[in-house]
Amino acid sequence: MDTLLHRPVSQVACGARHSLFLFTNGQVAAVGVNNRGQIGCGDTVDAICPKTIPDLPAISIVACGNSHNIAADGKFEKYPLNRL
Repeated sequence: MDTLLHRPVSQVACGARHSLFLFTNGQVAAVGVNNRGQIGCGDTVDAICPKTIPDLPAISIVACGNSHNIAADGKFEKYPLNRL
């Protein structure tokens, strides 16, 4: 189980009922309602504890919409995070 403990957070983004955490090492974790796959972990299971989003390069910025997310790396390559 992922936690936020001892993981420095550089940015938090919030959607309607989910949130993203960007860590200083470029990893991203998500928590919240996931009925549309909006947290990006490849399933539709709600996350009570933060889940690290797999298969991303080092990310520099994250943003959330109502039921969607996007992340970008240092070269501003974009990675939509809604994955089912």
